[in-house]
Amino acid sequence: MNNEENILSKEKPKRFFFRASTADFKKIPGSPIAYWVSEKFLGCFTDNPAIGDQIALKAGMSTGDNTIFQRAWHEVAMGNISFSTSYNKETQSNGARWYPCHSGGEYRKWYGNHDVVVNWYKNGDGIRNFGLDKGKQKSAVRNESFYFKSGITWSKISSGRFAARWRPSGFLFDDTGRCGFSSDTELTMFALGIFCSSLSNMFLEVLCPTLSFTSGELAKIPFVKNNKVAADSVITAITDLISIARSDWDSYETSWDFASFPLLNPEYLQPKLKATYNNLRAQWQEMTLEMQHLEEENNRIFIDA
Repeated sequence: MNNEENILSKEKPKRFFFRASTADFKKIPGSPIAYWVSEKFLGCFTDNPAIGDQIALKAGMSTGDNTIFQRAWHEVAMGNISFSTSYNKETQSNGARWYPCHSGGEYRKWYGNHDVVVNWYKNGDGIRNFGLDKGKQKSAVRNESFYFKSGITWSKISSGRFAARWRPSGFLFDDTGRCGFSSDTELTMFALGIFCSSLSNMFLEVLCPTLSFTSGELAKIPFVKNNKVAADSVITAITDLISIARSDWDSYETSWDFASFPLLNPEYLQPKLKATYNNLRAQWQEMTLEMQHLEEENNRIFIDA
């Protein structure tokens, strides 16, 4: 036996050897070939309903040309933006041309990315008819019954990990800023807790190992829920996380709810600028640590479940 045959005859290291049943692949929606997952991981899919069975995950409009119909909110007159519209029919008579629109954005959890407004004048007449004068409609208005409702939003395209955010009422949404809805607010917030947990990224590595997070793929994530006490803890933690993230977002001039520069807040004011800044910096650090603690607790609850 030569050296090559001797090497081939040796047992392969176990760390490079996997054994999996095709029946196990069928336990995961879409039957991806995820041979490395554990029995507990597979059990999450077989023992729990899917998130898509609990909340409605929807794609929004495609304007046909965002350079025509979308703007950054600070590019238009504030008086021509409606921030408090509740129903589509209000846009027929309120005279406003621009409305807040969730349109994806950078990686951010819990709250934020409120950058874009869309021209939805008179119930989106311009978008609905875009291209028809040339014989071919270029736009698509989808799921308009969910427009202006509160819920969850996320960026369809991402360069890294998945993140979701609370969606206040008064927003439209497009195809890149997809959203989730339920008439039960606590159920929606519980789903947000799952989306922002470390578990969701673990599930998505199997369900959609790409840079695109569509509604259909997210709908397959297990809706892991523990007992009532754990559910109450999750809702409390998520409420606090949204509040902290919102405070952070609104502390910058890029937010339309920006009120004043944090350094001028009387709560931190000291005789010297350095001392004032140190007070503010200590507050920021406290907020960061509190958010870290709440996210760790959120992860722990879902991992235990």
